[in-house]
Amino acid sequence: MRSVALTMIAVLGLPIAGQAQATDPGQADPAYAAALRSAIPFTPDQVTDLMNRFNSDQRARAGVGSPATLVSALNRRVNMSFAPGGVTPIVQAAVGYPATLSFFDRSGRPWPVAGDSNGNPSTDTDPSGFTVRRPIANGNTVQVTVRGTFPRGGLVVYLEGAPAPLTFQIVTGTGAYDARAAVHVSSYRPGAEPTEVDSAIPVDSGDAGMEAMLQGITPAGARALAISGASPDEVRAWRSGGDLFVRSPYPILAPEPTGQMSAEGGIRIYRLPINTATGDMAISMATGARNSIVRVRTN
Repeated sequence: MRSVALTMIAVLGLPIAGQAQATDPGQADPAYAAALRSAIPFTPDQVTDLMNRFNSDQRARAGVGSPATLVSALNRRVNMSFAPGGVTPIVQAAVGYPATLSFFDRSGRPWPVAGDSNGNPSTDTDPSGFTVRRPIANGNTVQVTVRGTFPRGGLVVYLEGAPAPLTFQIVTGTGAYDARAAVHVSSYRPGAEPTEVDSAIPVDSGDAGMEAMLQGITPAGARALAISGASPDEVRAWRSGGDLFVRSPYPILAPEPTGQMSAEGGIRIYRLPINTATGDMAISMATGARNSIVRVRTN
């Protein structure tokens, strides 16, 4: 009976009375315990706590969760002129996110940048300002980057052949940055005189509804209309009150528009009076070697 009990104890790995138990090497050998404390001085819980503290410190240094780094990208249009007394536009920038300004003339053609002046330049010894660069030589784009958290300053941009410079105010910490600001100047750049069709149509400046339609957005109070005779990717139409608005890369020949606004890439939005009671309005466009007729359902 005793032999059976001993066999079961051996199988289960239970200690036998009187048998020596395995001891902690650190308790049996003081030199080993000292070496262990020297090599691994912290407990697992202490190591975990240190890692959490280190990660929190790195996140704080990177500004994770800070209003200065939690930003949204803006894609907007800025209207400017060379006339005295105009409002200085604000350019919004953020750490790690370059703000981009692209310049266009009245017709939507790119206007090359000849130079710029930075009112608060960032340096190696004082990184609290911002840097301004032109990523493409002779291009129409200026890029603004900031290194400090809340720098502010002025920016002056000189367009090629322009009669006066354009001035901007750079601000940070607003929770947004100008990922793409299209600056439209109400003048034609030298060598880009208007066509006969363009010059005969008045330009609407600062019309928020037309600016929204230029970006393909239906503004409040307007209604998108169905068209035929052209791709909806190229030509779109809206009705607002008694006016028809047509967004197109092609000049409108008839009926004669009463207003227009241009954007980059040769896109224009035209304002036309609705002159039909049938709900079907024909619009003649210059689409290259020949003219095309686009029909719009206005009701």
